[in-house]
Amino acid sequence: MSISFYVDVKFASMISSRVRNYKKQGNNTWNFSCPFCNDSVKNKTKARGYIYSKKGTLLYRCHNCNVGTTFSKLLEHLDHNLYSEYVLEKYKSNCNHNHTPVFVFPDSTPKFSEPKIVSPLDELYKISDLNENHPAVLYVKQRLIPQKYWNLLYFCPKYKQWVKKHYKADMSTNDDIPRLIIPHFNVEGILMGWAGRAFGNEMLRYHNVKLGEEQLLYGLERVDVNKTIYVTEGQLDSLFIDNCIAASGVSAFDSEFMQEHKDKIVLIVDNEPRNIAIVKSVAKYTKLGYSICLMPENILEKDINELAQTGHIKNEIEKLIVDNTASGIAAVLMLAQWRKI
Repeated sequence: MSISFYVDVKFASMISSRVRNYKKQGNNTWNFSCPFCNDSVKNKTKARGYIYSKKGTLLYRCHNCNVGTTFSKLLEHLDHNLYSEYVLEKYKSNCNHNHTPVFVFPDSTPKFSEPKIVSPLDELYKISDLNENHPAVLYVKQRLIPQKYWNLLYFCPKYKQWVKKHYKADMSTNDDIPRLIIPHFNVEGILMGWAGRAFGNEMLRYHNVKLGEEQLLYGLERVDVNKTIYVTEGQLDSLFIDNCIAASGVSAFDSEFMQEHKDKIVLIVDNEPRNIAIVKSVAKYTKLGYSICLMPENILEKDINELAQTGHIKNEIEKLIVDNTASGIAAVLMLAQWRKI
């Protein structure tokens, strides 16, 4: 039995509570009342719907209404949340050839809403609304993303299809894979773009989309400009620090918003002192007068998320940031030392 077929069989056994008169008949055959025609209004014991195997896959047919379809379409009709889990597990079985645990998902068309769409995000699934065993939820848990932010992250089953519907520019990837969607809003809460984060080790890990001309900053709709504003390079890193936004890379630090609030900004740079481009960018922002946070030599983790994953609690991370932040000549001296690490 192939892994893909095993997934079909597994989910066929999980629909018993969703149909009437469910029973297994022999190898890879299941019988129950048809969910499309309800089999019989008068006789609730009628069961003329069958799941059966053919050429290494499962199919469905009702001998009352003559509906014939694939098992995946049947599952989508019965329970869309269960169908979403099925889609993810199928892709995992098809794509994970190296036996390394990665979060990958199947080639499946998302079920879009019929009503007029107010926002592209309305077609997606909030991480907070998914089953706790959903692979997208497991990925977010693995990254230790605080649960209070799960409603700000979305799951897109078929990324390229979704993007092409709402963004007409050419895509820089041909992979129509599931991605974690990290939406970027402006200070008024209007969607300005998003980052699509792959769940596995795809060549294009992040795909950023900007819907307008405005520089994308993540978290603007939540920031309090009357307090110190921390700025990380990675969107997910920003979720571990209070009043923090993200600039999608050190080269994007000097946006209009950040220039306006320069006296309250602390730039938290990824811990990559041997990266020439990063060192040059840090030197640039130091000269522009920004406060800079550079991690000390004893910290080996690359970013805030890695610090959290290696056991550093929130208070420890915040203290690290405060103790290693400087501006002006002190920042210049700190950078000179940091680049030697």
